[in-house]
Amino acid sequence: MDTPESSREIPAQIIEADFMEAESIRFAGADDDRIEYYLGRSDQADEVCVAIFSPQRTYEFSGGCAPLEHETFALVRASTTPERVAHLVADGYTPPADEGLTRVSDNVWVEILG
Repeated sequence: MDTPESSREIPAQIIEADFMEAESIRFAGADDDRIEYYLGRSDQADEVCVAIFSPQRTYEFSGGCAPLEHETFALVRASTTPERVAHLVADGYTPPADEGLTRVSDNVWVEILG
């Protein structure tokens, strides 16, 4: 997850989130529903974080952190409507096709529940 920071402005709700180090946050992409994904570091050395943000409904923002398993991927469940599970993957890793995931960026794949 060494992609350089983007020049995109980070929403205040994301910067003010207490689960990610503000200086590490970067835009990771948006899905077909225009839901935005932001990546960052946790204050725990072995964890990566994702924030899921709906610019259409700015109150709808969720996220969390998880450790990288075998330095390959981490799962972060976030409550949005419908609920999404962000699969954060290491550079160069592609999840198996039968997982039912949609690619948002090189490092973010999403599963939509319900």
